[in-house]
Amino acid sequence: MYRKILKLMVLLVALCPAVGQAGDKEDASALFKEGNEFRLAGKYAEALERYQRAYKLYPSYKIGFNVALSQEKLGNHVGAYKSYIFFLRAGAGKSPEKMLDVAKAKVASLKEKIALVKIVSKVDGATVRVDNVEIGRTPLTAPLVRATGPCTVGLEAKDHQPFKKRLDLKGGQELTLEVVLRPVPSALTEPAGTEPDVHTAGIPASPKQTKQPSSTLKPMPEPPSRSSSFADASDAEYELHSKRRSKTIWAWTALGLGLASAVGAGVLYGVGSSQVNSAYDEYRGLPNNASKGQFDEKWSEVESAGNLYIGGHILSGVSAAALSASIYLFLTRPHELRRQSSAIKNLLLGVSTGEGQAVLNASVGF
Repeated sequence: MYRKILKLMVLLVALCPAVGQAGDKEDASALFKEGNEFRLAGKYAEALERYQRAYKLYPSYKIGFNVALSQEKLGNHVGAYKSYIFFLRAGAGKSPEKMLDVAKAKVASLKEKIALVKIVSKVDGATVRVDNVEIGRTPLTAPLVRATGPCTVGLEAKDHQPFKKRLDLKGGQELTLEVVLRPVPSALTEPAGTEPDVHTAGIPASPKQTKQPSSTLKPMPEPPSRSSSFADASDAEYELHSKRRSKTIWAWTALGLGLASAVGAGVLYGVGSSQVNSAYDEYRGLPNNASKGQFDEKWSEVESAGNLYIGGHILSGVSAAALSASIYLFLTRPHELRRQSSAIKNLLLGVSTGEGQAVLNASVGF
């Protein structure tokens, strides 16, 4: 009796996974159909959400094709490219040739809207980061699939100087980034063939343990050459900062000169106007019987006061030129390198789980 009960329990345990899998497939099929309905109605975000839920329940490569269609319609070119590649690899020899041809054409089209960056380094195990987000370790088997625009690639490895490179990626670009990680210069190094000075309590050191004279210590290694294929990002940042600082100083200097000249011009205009009016009034107030010498003297005072206007004009021109130069210097200062904080998805090809992405009027049943 107990043996029969035990056999029945074993049979039920064996059947449970199959029953659960069948249930997941039915639920996934229902979600897949909902996704198709939303996609045909132009509601691509809702369609993508249903497809992704269906894939979690029943990870069929066929769902990947519809995921890619939705991502493409939503403008997620990187996600759509990865999803089409996943479909082509997983569906090779299984999916109809017509569907595979469509996916291949989509991959070729999307390739013009994204950038592929292959990272090569002789140092294995180096941490690779894009915009400060870790995406893997060297060697990377596949290129980075990136959206167009600026990004910063960084590599870090133990006992090596960190590397950073700012890239401005364009559609259709395929870039190979050969990274040379330089070893960190060590401190004073023990000479080759010697052993450290070791003393055990009460026992003198053996001849082999005697430390060599300090004069035999190797000198510090020379700093790395600037002729390497890629300059350190810190050097580039320093050079950029120096240029920005120099232009900033000249910009403020020009601004100060422009403001001072404007104030001087205002003073000359004010004083000149007052003196010209006063001198001219005195000139006109001379009696008709005044001598020619008196008229000449007063007119000379009018002309002298008028020279102040000329000085005001000159300072006005200087002020305008200096202020224009200041504005130009401020606007043309190089921008500081800024770290992007956008999240980077893992390179492994598969169905993207990010929000929002694209659609095409085609569907696959499973």
